[in-house]
Amino acid sequence: MEWYFFGLMAAIFFSGRIVLQKKTLLKEHALEMSTVLSIFIFVLFFVFIGKVDFSISFNIVLLIFFTSILCTFGFWFLAKGIRHMQVSVTSPLLNFSPAFVAILAVFFLGERLSHIQFTGISLLVLGAYFLEVEHPFKNPFKPVIHLFKSKYTQYLFLAMILYSFVSILDKFILGKTDQFTYLFISQLFVMINFIFLINLFHDGFRGIGHGIKKAGKWIFLLAMIFIAQRLFYMTSVTMVQVSLAYPLYRVGTLFSTIIGGKVFHDGHMAHRIFTCLIMIIGAVLVVI
Repeated sequence: MEWYFFGLMAAIFFSGRIVLQKKTLLKEHALEMSTVLSIFIFVLFFVFIGKVDFSISFNIVLLIFFTSILCTFGFWFLAKGIRHMQVSVTSPLLNFSPAFVAILAVFFLGERLSHIQFTGISLLVLGAYFLEVEHPFKNPFKPVIHLFKSKYTQYLFLAMILYSFVSILDKFILGKTDQFTYLFISQLFVMINFIFLINLFHDGFRGIGHGIKKAGKWIFLLAMIFIAQRLFYMTSVTMVQVSLAYPLYRVGTLFSTIIGGKVFHDGHMAHRIFTCLIMIIGAVLVVI
């Protein structure tokens, strides 16, 4: 099969994941859902245990543990944002991810931003602005204040920053071990981290049992979609350069904006779809 089949499937699974995650979070606590999901994902990863290299060095294991902490809080903060924000707003904002990665790469990897990447970041900022405004010349600073004043928007941006650090560390870790070993060990640590957090901040194992009982079948389906999304995208990347695979994958934010907006009856859909398209173009320019 061609690479674009895998890229398009990754985009479809991404949109399904966001919509289903929102639907589940309407009835389920963010930390409960995240903990149960991490357990289900780890259980499903046992399918790949034959590909896991358990002889990797202790230093790499420690580094994977550190990235798992970033992933844990990133996932938790993202769940909080999705739970309390409209999908047609959340999905376009997720296109900021490549901009954060590009900026962090400048500081930590010594990379330079091209003029095209600067243009892409500018389009992302412009898109985020118009996502929050209907009459830009009436009160031009109101959308900026609203965007960064909302604690749930802050959760969303913090999640993307944490995941961006993970992307930087991915480059180093995947140079020392394979993707199956990395994903398996990382997901083990993520699961342990969430179990620790739910016991520290929520109702512990009772909450895990409650989450499984109340929304277990939907969270298990979400776990399967999450893994399918990762595998389809990783497969497309192995077949073609990232500059082609990633833009097709980002189309998933458009799908989730349209589908989520319809399912949850969000308003101003034409405005938000157009804004999402602007932000997708910006994301594409950043990764070219």
